[in-house]
Amino acid sequence: MGYWNYGFGYFVYYADLLRKQSMGVLDWLEREKVHSIAEFQQKCFLSGDLIANFSDSQSEGRIQLGLSHYLSGMFTEVEAPPLSLRAGYTEDHCSRWAPAFRNLLWKDTSKDPVEWGAASYYLPDAKWLLSRHSSKDGVFKDGVFGFAAKGGNNEEPHNHNDLGQFILLRGGTVYISDLGSGEYTSGYFGAARYSYDCNGSQGHSVPIIDGQYQVADADAKAVVLKAETGLMEDVLVLELSGAYLQANLQSLTRSLVWQKGEFPTLTMSDDFHFAEAPAALIERFVTLCQPLLDKGSVILKGKDNRGLRIRYDASLLMPVITEHFYRDHFGADKTWLGIDFHSLKPAKNEHYTFEFRFINKL
Repeated sequence: MGYWNYGFGYFVYYADLLRKQSMGVLDWLEREKVHSIAEFQQKCFLSGDLIANFSDSQSEGRIQLGLSHYLSGMFTEVEAPPLSLRAGYTEDHCSRWAPAFRNLLWKDTSKDPVEWGAASYYLPDAKWLLSRHSSKDGVFKDGVFGFAAKGGNNEEPHNHNDLGQFILLRGGTVYISDLGSGEYTSGYFGAARYSYDCNGSQGHSVPIIDGQYQVADADAKAVVLKAETGLMEDVLVLELSGAYLQANLQSLTRSLVWQKGEFPTLTMSDDFHFAEAPAALIERFVTLCQPLLDKGSVILKGKDNRGLRIRYDASLLMPVITEHFYRDHFGADKTWLGIDFHSLKPAKNEHYTFEFRFINKL
């Protein structure tokens, strides 16, 4: 979202001036691809200011009001954002003239939507599935839930090795997190890039196979077997074996089913097929919440005594909580926790299912 504001924002400022100077002869904004990019903002917000922050992105996003109002006036498909998401001038540490000036020129005081509504999207080029869900009735009427998952490949712009990564949140709490962008240093963009937890698959909610992580390469790509969005259910099924340099790994299929009832539930399953049984197999989930081990489940503590329960098969897996450290984008020391489900006795064919269910009282 930050790079959309910056890169696409400056493109729009340029295209608007070019169209005016050329008397409409040169109009980049008429291109279909530009229409599609303009809609990205409303799709990546999952709840309030929390966004799908895959790759080098912050977990919270703010909107440039002038740019947003200009685009919503230009394209009927683009929704004007809620004013609560407006970025203040002081949020830009570079004090950039172009967006600040257009926030004054292009602001449309007639547009004052309350919040973006519930919606689900699949982005076929990026291979992202995004869902913003609201429970409007019953005891959970205040619930706003978000889910996002990705395929893609491991040589994308600002790449992270994160095929199969997903994000799960409720209200202002992200239970299954993406660490987003770390501190930008020479090493962060050098040969050691994937030793940083933000960037390597060790810092993402994806499997660790015989101690090996995903690799960085354009050929390390997810194959989308199924991608569907619907009124009550969204589904993303990915074949992920290409992400690992494991000759022993014949296939790895990750299925994510997001059921959007009054109280939504995510069911995630991984199917592994090996030529020979691996020595070790770990299912890792990344969180910034405090995990509590319960019989047959792990509970993540959220705000206001709410939480998320992760159910698993205790006859196949054993959870271990691991603590890790990283430096965030602003150079602050941060802690993240890995919920590592160790396979008790890995076999040639393994099937693990996890149910992620929100709970209202711990």
